[in-house]
Amino acid sequence: MIAIDGKNIKTEWLMEPVYGGLYNELMRFPDIKERDTNDWTDKDGIQVADTDAFYMHREMTLQFICDTYVMYKAFIAYMKLHQNVSLFDSHTDRTYTVEYMDCSSFQYCRNYNIFAIKVRECDPTTRILSFLLTESGISLMTESGIKLTI
Repeated sequence: MIAIDGKNIKTEWLMEPVYGGLYNELMRFPDIKERDTNDWTDKDGIQVADTDAFYMHREMTLQFICDTYVMYKAFIAYMKLHQNVSLFDSHTDRTYTVEYMDCSSFQYCRNYNIFAIKVRECDPTTRILSFLLTESGISLMTESGIKLTI
């Protein structure tokens, strides 16, 4: 199941993910930020600073198939109105916070529409891995190991 802001995309907008066009993007780790380097003139190659690695933001293109053009328009209107959304994927069991950027492709077919949206994940370390129900409330565990209690 794919949900955006808690809304199941299949029941809300009659959409399904195009699996290669969704999971290939969601499951790929983001690039590492450039580390400090020195390119000494009197030495071969470069010297890379021994520092911690940090992830860059990343842009993803997610593909969907939708039953009707009306539902496609409703989905795009929702994304435009709510530019930062939570995208939950039950296959990876993660929630991604993404910013809607644009609808990067659209193909009209007689009985369905195939389209892609471009989103940006600004901080990949804030992905929510799991929900923990405790006596003191609900806790969320992020991919970076931070525990958030609600």
